[in-house]
Amino acid sequence: MNVASARNEAKEKKKEELGAGDVNDDDNDGFKTPKSLEHRIPEPKTCPPAPRRRRPLKRKPSPTHRSNAALEVRNLLQLQLDVSKQVKKARIQENQ
Repeated sequence: MNVASARNEAKEKKKEELGAGDVNDDDNDGFKTPKSLEHRIPEPKTCPPAPRRRRPLKRKPSPTHRSNAALEVRNLLQLQLDVSKQVKKARIQENQ
């Protein structure tokens, strides 16, 4: 049984119950869409701007950051070694 035949049977039952001329063919239950100007969606006055493309993200970080950090660590270690060679402990003279 398809939907169209089921609707036709329902309409025929209504006609029999209420009388032949009392039933409308459209399924109106008293609800209507408001069509006044107050209830309409206002038309936009100007079009919104076109969407802009995002800037592409970098896929690889630049290698200069890694080499600079390694170079700085080497320089600090060499500086520390140079300073340790220059500092000498003072002799303590024992007076007895």
